[in-house]
Amino acid sequence: MRGLAVDMAYSADGDELVFLGQAPGGVGDPPGLDLWRARRDGDGWSDAEVIPPPVSTVHGESYPCLVADGSLYFSSDRPGGLGELDAWRAQRLPDGTCADPVNLGAPVNTEHPDGDTWVSPDETVLVVASRRPGGHGGADLWIATRTEDGGWSGPRNLGPGVNTPGYEYCPMGTWDGRLFFFSRRVGATWDEATGGTVHWVDAGGLGVSR
Repeated sequence: MRGLAVDMAYSADGDELVFLGQAPGGVGDPPGLDLWRARRDGDGWSDAEVIPPPVSTVHGESYPCLVADGSLYFSSDRPGGLGELDAWRAQRLPDGTCADPVNLGAPVNTEHPDGDTWVSPDETVLVVASRRPGGHGGADLWIATRTEDGGWSGPRNLGPGVNTPGYEYCPMGTWDGRLFFFSRRVGATWDEATGGTVHWVDAGGLGVSR
């Protein structure tokens, strides 16, 4: 595709790739930030196609995460959320399409920006980049676990071993549950950024392994 293509996520079998894209063929005129999908085709990949509404909309969708059953978590500023950016989930249906996305609600989402959501393959652990109060800087990584009633626990800050006065974002764990990756930006905004790094840690030590 010609245009923006970032924030890739693979399916469990490695045969599906979902990513954030902005290119002709997207939703809206001009097209905005949508989620796109490509499938493995022999030794290569099929042409990417936008995931149609109700997933991609004229509003912004970003940072996809695929879980074991093919369902999709992503961030969006669409109406119906609690803040300017929220985490959403779209259930994968038997025909390969997605059901209407559902807002994860409180306590995962707040009136503050909550995005870049990573969820473990079995959907028992969630990590979100958030600017909610109680953090160490611009945006921190917060972890929640599945509760007995099927909801999510109140997210706790991953602490100074991960979070800094900078901007932590893009959490991602490996499918085997061993490693956890995240990015760090130095600077309050992208325009003010003076650098960035990628980090990895043992997932079990952080409690983010499945």
